[in-house]
Amino acid sequence: MTHFREEQIQRKKDRRRKMILDRRAEREALAQEIHEWEETVLFRGKKEHMKAIWEVILWHSAVKVSDLLNMTIVSRCYHLLVQSESCVVSA
Repeated sequence: MTHFREEQIQRKKDRRRKMILDRRAEREALAQEIHEWEETVLFRGKKEHMKAIWEVILWHSAVKVSDLLNMTIVSRCYHLLVQSESCVVSA
């Protein structure tokens, strides 16, 4: 009877251990997928140029905007904003 009980306990331990390993594998696969997405979509090979978290936020915004709009339009709008600020200061 004790042998049967020990086998049950061992099976429970094995199932639990397998479940833990499966969860760990899922987390690692998700982390790898996120890392690959960051490299290919978010940073597009520019990761080594970013040194602070605010640069990542700005870069992510720029990537999203450049995907939606023509980048020349975005740069033109920024240039107009800079010019309008200089006009206000000089007036």
